[in-house]
Amino acid sequence: MNNEIDKYLLKVDRYLKPMSKSEREDIILEIRSEISELEKVGNSCEDIISRLGEPKKLAKAYIEDGLIDNDKVVSNIRSVIAYVLLVGVGGVFTLPCTVICGITFFLSGILCPAAGIIKFVAYLFGNDIQNIQFEIGNYSASAFELLPISFVLGLLLLGASYLMWKTSIKIIKSIAKGVRK
Repeated sequence: MNNEIDKYLLKVDRYLKPMSKSEREDIILEIRSEISELEKVGNSCEDIISRLGEPKKLAKAYIEDGLIDNDKVVSNIRSVIAYVLLVGVGGVFTLPCTVICGITFFLSGILCPAAGIIKFVAYLFGNDIQNIQFEIGNYSASAFELLPISFVLGLLLLGASYLMWKTSIKIIKSIAKGVRK
């Protein structure tokens, strides 16, 4: 094998360190086999390395595959840690934030019109619920004004919830897709 390919495989092996030695050896053998196949059809060393991609991304793809195996999801904590390190801190924090915001916006989008209806019905019966109100600066909406405002605000919150949900799905798909082509 070429010296460049050996260096490439050493880098991949280094990024696979959180995995067990036997798993790393199997992965390196699999990559060597793929490289041999590519060399047989006439690909140059540079083409092969370019096709395989960056060592870190290739290792990340193998670690993701290791996490998906049912037997290893709980048992291999080191793979989980490696995955978090390779995905990046942003991916680890972004997904929970979008999910939590999506749920919060959804619940608020339902509760907001409900609060407007409750305040309006109480107003019709001569009661004023002080805890349900809409204020911006010096403006304070009356019970009659609050009803349409609460519906518009509820729809806006449901729209924000939908966007957060779609963003969460995209993040999950991009993580699951991996880097391997």
